[in-house]
Amino acid sequence: MAGEIQDVIDQLVIIQKAITGPAGEKDLVEAYDEPPAQITEFPCFYNREEEIGDIRRGAGVRRMFGRIGMHLLFGASGAQKYSVRSRRRWLKAVLDGFDVQLALGLAQLPVQYAPVTNVTFAPLELNGKEYVTATFWLDVQWTEAF
Repeated sequence: MAGEIQDVIDQLVIIQKAITGPAGEKDLVEAYDEPPAQITEFPCFYNREEEIGDIRRGAGVRRMFGRIGMHLLFGASGAQKYSVRSRRRWLKAVLDGFDVQLALGLAQLPVQYAPVTNVTFAPLELNGKEYVTATFWLDVQWTEAF
């Protein structure tokens, strides 16, 4: 899937941009598939593949498991009060958006299952700045022939 991981990330961006923000919250501004040079508007997603591991092989078939960090950024760490409140409100909206797309809508790719398995709230450092973040950990399972 090394060549197809970009297709998976591209599909994540499509799903993320379709998520309706919670009532009273600003809609998603952007979803990035690579580290942005600068972030000036929030909320936004930054998607990063974390690992491809637990690779299993059978007769001409390779089953792989990957983990993608979908980092939802709400603002610089100095603006925590409102950013933390927003982060709490977005939790359900993001989970709802991905729970109806457990195969990521990727019929052309061999993705069998891609659930969000947990959410962490540690700040994310990006380009020397720290951001208030909710990281949604997406575990992707796929099979491919070799």
